[in-house]
Amino acid sequence: ASDVYKRQLLINTLIDGFFENLQYLENKIISIEKELLKRDISSSLNLLIYSIKRELSLCKRYLENILYLVQNIQNIDEKILNIKKWRYINNLENKITRLISTTQYLIENTIHLRDMYQSSLDFYQNRVIKLLTVITTIFLPLSLIAAWYGMNFKYMPELHSKYGYPLVIMISITCLLYTSPS
Repeated sequence: ASDVYKRQLLINTLIDGFFENLQYLENKIISIEKELLKRDISSSLNLLIYSIKRELSLCKRYLENILYLVQNIQNIDEKILNIKKWRYINNLENKITRLISTTQYLIENTIHLRDMYQSSLDFYQNRVIKLLTVITTIFLPLSLIAAWYGMNFKYMPELHSKYGYPLVIMISITCLLYTSPS
């Protein structure tokens, strides 16, 4: 009977502190989520999300190995254990199963967090692209006019006209007015 107790104590020692560790990681995930909602995107967040997911994956693999050990103990000691101790092993198996499902839930949260991070990056990049598009739309016609008159053709009638230069200024202003975003 003391061997059974030692095995149970060993298994409890192996999973001791997992609930607290998972709670700590869940709090980290929540704090990252709050940062992302504030649009506070830093390059270190991606690395932090990856490290949390990696740690959770390692925890899950560890817990699955412990569960396998408990199930093997059940198979070996099934005929030796009395009902009271059998319930203890079942409770231990249930506890490990709950830890595994909680770990899986947190892994899925980190995947969603990674998607949220990517969406925030996409939103920021879309804003930058929109600004660059507006700037390009405004200055492209002016660049075309400047390039056209920078060619220095000999037979450009407006170069010799008294109103040629003011006419180009008026065309440039008209282009600015029609191409600027409303």
